[in-house]
Amino acid sequence: MTGKALRCKEARGKFGLSNSRWYERIKEGQIPPGTKIFPDGRTVVWFENELDEIIERAIARRDAQDAAERHERPAAQHHAQIAERLRG
Repeated sequence: MTGKALRCKEARGKFGLSNSRWYERIKEGQIPPGTKIFPDGRTVVWFENELDEIIERAIARRDAQDAAERHERPAAQHHAQIAERLRG
């Protein structure tokens, strides 16, 4: 499943980025380019699940770094367990 389709403003809101920073991140390959709904149209969307994966990877990186610094069990595992419980 591809997830909910988000227009630019809503997609950018997940990251708190300005329009110019949003497109910089796309150019740098940090955010996937949008998808045209119709080949001959202008409507572009981003899929929520793809954006959520970016956020989850960032959390995992942060938690792994914290764990390495503290020599503790990675909090990413804990976050994944909580997320799984919330999903149902």
